[in-house]
This record gives sequence, C-alpha cells and structure tokens, in this order.
Amino acid sequence: MAREKDTDKKKPAMRDRALEAPPRNWFDFHPRITIAFILFGLILIFYHPLVFQGQTFGSPDSYAPAGFSRIGQDAIDREHVYPLWNPYIFCGMPSFASLAFNPYVYPPDWPLVLIGKILPLHPNMLILLYQALAGFFMGLLLVETGLPIMSSLVGAFVFAYTPNMVAMAAYGHGSKLATVTFIPLVLWLAERLFKRARLQDLGWLALALGCQMLRAHVQIVYYTGMMMALYYIVHAASLIRAGARATKILRDGLGLALAYGLAFGLAAFLLLPVKDYQKHSVRGASAEGGTQLDYATKWSFSPAEMSTFVVPSATGFGGATYVGGVKPFTDYPNYMGLLALFLAGAGLVLVFDRLSIFAALLGLMALLISFGENFKPLYNYLFHHLPFFNAFRVPVMILVLLQFAVGLLAGRGVYALVGRLTVAERRVLVRRMWMGSAVALAAVVLLVVSVPAWTSNYETLLRQGQANLPPEAFTILVANARAHYQDDVVKVGLVLAAGLAALALLGQGTLPRTPFWMVMCALLVFDLWRVNYRIIQPPPGEVEMQLRQPLLVPRAQIESSVSDEDDVVKKLREDTGLYRVFPLDDFGTNRYSGFAIGSVGGYHPAKPAIYDDVLKAQLQMNPRFWTVANLKYLISSRDMGPGFAQPVPGTATPVIGRRVLQGPLNLYELAPFQPRAWMVGKARGQGTGGPLAVYQDSTFDPAREVVLPELPTGEMGPQEGSRVKFSRYGLNDIALDVVARSPGYLVVSELYYPDWKAEVDGKPAPILLADGFVRAIKLAGGSHKVTMSFRSPALERGLRLSLASAGAIALLLIVPGLMGLRGRSGGNAA
Repeated sequence: MAREKDTDKKKPAMRDRALEAPPRNWFDFHPRITIAFILFGLILIFYHPLVFQGQTFGSPDSYAPAGFSRIGQDAIDREHVYPLWNPYIFCGMPSFASLAFNPYVYPPDWPLVLIGKILPLHPNMLILLYQALAGFFMGLLLVETGLPIMSSLVGAFVFAYTPNMVAMAAYGHGSKLATVTFIPLVLWLAERLFKRARLQDLGWLALALGCQMLRAHVQIVYYTGMMMALYYIVHAASLIRAGARATKILRDGLGLALAYGLAFGLAAFLLLPVKDYQKHSVRGASAEGGTQLDYATKWSFSPAEMSTFVVPSATGFGGATYVGGVKPFTDYPNYMGLLALFLAGAGLVLVFDRLSIFAALLGLMALLISFGENFKPLYNYLFHHLPFFNAFRVPVMILVLLQFAVGLLAGRGVYALVGRLTVAERRVLVRRMWMGSAVALAAVVLLVVSVPAWTSNYETLLRQGQANLPPEAFTILVANARAHYQDDVVKVGLVLAAGLAALALLGQGTLPRTPFWMVMCALLVFDLWRVNYRIIQPPPGEVEMQLRQPLLVPRAQIESSVSDEDDVVKKLREDTGLYRVFPLDDFGTNRYSGFAIGSVGGYHPAKPAIYDDVLKAQLQMNPRFWTVANLKYLISSRDMGPGFAQPVPGTATPVIGRRVLQGPLNLYELAPFQPRAWMVGKARGQGTGGPLAVYQDSTFDPAREVVLPELPTGEMGPQEGSRVKFSRYGLNDIALDVVARSPGYLVVSELYYPDWKAEVDGKPAPILLADGFVRAIKLAGGSHKVTMSFRSPALERGLRLSLASAGAIALLLIVPGLMGLRGRSGGNAA
C-alpha cells in the first residue's frame, strides 16, 4: 500500500489517484476516535436488551462456571484465599490450572473491577466492550496501512459483526471473544515494529501478546501464533524480493521472537500451570501427550458447510435445524456477508501486495485446517508434528482467522474500487457493477425457483440426523428452514445487488461520496445483524424457541441459579457433614457447587483424565464406586418409590436408598454411607486389568481395603475403633485428626493429583493413588495430625518468570521515553 514502498515500487500509491476527497472535517482528521464512537454506539443499539432491559445471555456455558465462581469469589473476599482447587465436581479438580476460575490475572480487567466496586456493571459489559474493540483494532490496523476512515470502517464492521463473533458472546465464550479481539491489534503492532524498529514498539507488542495469553483461551492464542508465523514468512519474502539486507530480515524476525518470549514470560504464572495440568487432563493424557485424534477432529468443518458463507441458512440454522455438521460447534453459520466476500475478492485482485497476499494465504490456511477429519492429510500431519497442536479440539474454531482475513481484504477492496480509479477505469467499473447487479438479481430468481429442490434435499438430511423427532415437530422444522432459506436468498441477493449498484452510481457521479458510504455501511451492517439477531433471540414462535431455551434471559435468572435454594438444596444444606450427591438426570450440572455441595458429576471440557477413566469404565452406578466417592444422596426427577435397593455384586447386602424428599426432584439418602475419610487395615496391589477393574471384584470392600499401584509392604492391622475427623476443609488445604488403632492407610475421598502435598505430624509424607482415583497415606498406629495442601511448583516458577518479564517490558516502554525527554532537556539547555 502507500507505505509499502519496498514491495510496491512500480505501483502508484493508493492515494495518488484517489477519488475520495481529502480530509475535510473533524471526523476525517480523527479516524480512530470516529471509528471507536461508531462501533461502540452500534453495540449499544444492537445489544439494547442487555444494556437497557436487564437481560443477559443464558446459554449453558454461562451457567456452568457460575456455581464455583460464587464460592471462589467468596473465598477471596472473606478468607483472602485465592482458590486453586475446586473440590465440588468430579471429586475435585484444579480450578486455576484448568482455567475454570482465575480472576484478577488479566490486567485490562483491573480498571473495570475497581469501577465495579463503586458502580453496578452489567455482567456482560466486558463481552460487549470486546466485540466493539475487535472492530476498533481492525480499524486501527487498516488506518495504519494507509486506508481512510470509511474504508477502514468497512473492514471493522465485517470482522466485529461476523455472526461467529456474536455467537461467541451469546453462548458464554467470553474468553474466546476477548482473545480473538487481540488478533488485529497484534498484527497492527507488528506492522509498527517492522516499520519503525523502536524498543517501545517491541514493548507494546509484547504487552499485547502477553495480555492475549492471559485472557486464557490457549487455542486462539495458538492460532494467533500460527498467523504471525505466516505473516513473518510473507513479510520476509517481500523484503527479499525488494532486495532488502539480510540484517533487516533477521532483525524483524528477532524482534517478533523476542516479543513472543517476553509475552510468554509475562503470562507464565498462568500458562505454566495450564501446561502442567494438560498432561493430567483429557487434553494431554493420551499416549502422544495430547488429546486423541478422533476426539480432536470431532467438530470439523465440512466443504458442504461453505454454502453458509453465501446463504447463512443453507444447511439449516441452529440447534435441531442444522444439518451441516456435528453439533454444537458447527450448528451456526460462519457467514461473513456476500457483499463483504465480493469486496474481499476485489481487495485481493486490485491490491495484490504483501498484505493482501498474506490475508489470502491466512484465509486459505484457516479453511483447510478447519476441515479437520474432512482433510486428513493436512490435519493429521499438523496433529502429529506441530508442537502442542494435538492439545486442541474443534478444528472449526480456526475459521475466525478466515473471517479476520475477509475483513482485512474487504476494507482494502472497497478502497481499491473507490479510490484507485482513473477516468477510463471508472467507466469500466460502472459497466461491470451494473452487470454484476443484474447477475445478482438473476441469481436470486433462480435460487428462489430452486427452493423446492433445496427443501427436498434438506428434508432428507434432517431425517438422517433427527430420526427421533415427532412428525409434527419435523414438519415445523422443515417449514421453518424453508422460510429462512428463501428469505436469506432474497435478502443476500438484494444486498449484493444494491452494493454493486451503489458502486456503479458512485462511479458515474450520480451518487455523492457521503451518501455512498452511508449506503455501503448500512448494507453491510444490515446483512450481518439480521443473521445475528436470529442467533441471539429467534422471533417468538419459531421452532428454535420451541426446541431450545432462549438465549436472552433476565439477568437475575443466572444469579438465582446459584443463589436461590430449591427444596433439594435446602434439604441438603441441613446435612452439615461432608458428602457428595449424584444428580441422575443432569450428571453434568455444576449448579450444586454454588452451594458448596460436592457432586460426583460436573462439566468441564478438560476434565481430569484419571476421573474420565472412571466415567469411561461406567462406574457411576457401581455401589463400590459410591463408597469410594463419598456418595450419600441421589437426585432424580424419577420417582423410585419410598425406597429402593441397589445390589452390590458378590455380596448379600445391597445399598438402600431411602426417599427423604418428594417433589419435582426426589432426594434419596443412601445407606450404608462411607465418610469422606477413613482408615483401612488391608491393602492390595492393582492387577493387570488396571486399578478400576477391582470394582467388579466381589471380594473387594473399599470400606476395609485399599487398592494401591504397587503391592504394599509393612505391618497393618484391624481398624475397628479408629477415628478420623476433619479439623479443616478448605479449597486449597485440608486437615484431619486421626486416631489409628493399628498401622494402616488413611483413605481420603478426594481426587488424586500430584500437586497435593501431605504432612503427618509436621513431617512430609507421600500421597498414594488409591482405588484408582482418590488418595491414601500410610499411618502408624496412634494419634496423628494430617494436613494436605495444594502447592503448584509450576505456579511458583511462573510467578518468578512473570515478574522478570513484566519488569523487562516496563523498561522497554518507559526508558526510551525518559531518554527522549532527557535528550530534549539537554538540547533546550544548550
């Protein structure tokens, strides 16, 4: 572009033949402020139910973390303890290292936290801000590359208002949206570093990358790193082509690498524990050190779904209506706007420079990787050879880079069409735009005529995916999908035709510049937000509303889900002991953690691998598992009568369930019930079938015997009369008073994890893996004080590295400015 003189020497600068008028008013002279004002203003309009009507997003992923967040925040506020462990789901799991709860680690949040102490802020305020910032940073990038305000605004609209971005906000993926927001900012700062090679630019790039890493969506951070590697390759190639010195190429590469190194150091106190937890979670416990390939590629994009790039409802729209791919990550369109795609194509063809080539390669790379299992040669190679790539799932997530590339090219494309034309080129443009508009209208007519054929094909695919739907629901789905498809075809075609006509009218001088930009921006925003509204709030009566809960719910509904006590919670809270519950109808709920009630179930996308093995072995209904897991209550909407008996294979004594509460949810108390910790006087080593095979052994009584990884040695004796009592039960530490009748093992029904350390009477003691997933400590006979505390060496190393990196970045940002002030002072004195 205009500033890329090294790669475009033979091309006139983009501003040389610009039809656009030079800056005339305050808005033209202040493009950044203007872009910010427009984007933030539109966010207030589009999200008015959230901002002004007390609504919030009520997706399942909004409810899932709410429970423990309440307990964790209370621990911070009242006990001044930062939670690193969540004992209320899966018999326990790391909360900080799993990224389930890590408040105050993200510096951009700090001002809002302080404001929130004084003024009530909407819980989705950050999400709304980040969506506007995504567009603002895209605008900054385009202005940096030489585009005027309105062309930059087009690219900002396309990126910020893409339905995928809106779906991130609406479905509780705020960390993903915030991490994506940094993508254009990082590229903008890298551009400035390569052009100016100043230490301050290096510091700002490192700070931006570090903040992106601290926003805790590692997969998007990884994809950003892939983007920057591609960007440097294209940049280096352009320098070589322009005959630049090797020192310039190496300096830019070294600067980018140093920025990433400092950024990783800044975020090390979070990233090192996350990396350490990976090998203990389902994301890293496979033989290859990551997740399994079939699981990682389960949510792959398909070539057929590319039709949604053109018509958003080409494969249905949302939930049960979608026939394009595997739910839930690909059941909404990755629509970018057909007019935006046209402008992006113009940006590639008419401005074929370094940045356009990069954007095209980036979009192609993202699309091919997103295919996952549908393009196995590429994905399998990356999965097996690219470092850490095998830790990620949901290949379709990388399409955000394609959407970024389209926004980047669209801004450049509209400027190329409007601002790089001679009189002769303008005549050709006018003819082609009128022809294109006519073709778009003709395509609309043809597609509308073909709606019955589309409907027949859709109905066939829907029957394959929704075979269990009642006939009347199926009929409604098909009719609804047909109406959406036909409506989309007409509106998409009309938007494209109107956009091309506006370009033609501008070219022939009939439409003035200001009205043209108003029309173009209005078309783009209308095209994207009519799709976004269907994601956020389907019109009343539509089938989406009938088959799933609405996304927009009263704000108090989320808060009450973890604060209002129903009859079951009230009854459970009468029991002040330590126990766990089994929600039979909703095993994946995290709700009970909001009331400090432990559950053998729960939800987390990266659950501990050791507990995932328990679930894969289908031990949930095994009474021996109930004993080890400290299970006391079953919760079910099914009425199993006043009582029931669950047989224990190999014994004559069943587990008895006695109903203690009847209602919409029935509560059953189990007997016998095993406390959270107990002494055993027998032990055995695990057999060849693994530690979980023992649960099918009729001779195994976990109340009296423990299974250890190796055959134990040493004296043990009967434990009748032994006493175990918790003197403290905290989130990061527990303490027990034990009176052991004879030598044996203390079994504690808490998930085994190597970062838990134990002391017996003030001396370190090893914690052993017991019964396949809990903890045990060998004790001598007599009275003992046993403590267990969560200590993360990775967190301690990370804190030291983060402090050092923060200091280095601060020096990069501050020292050059101070030296400049000193230089100016010296010059003035002279």
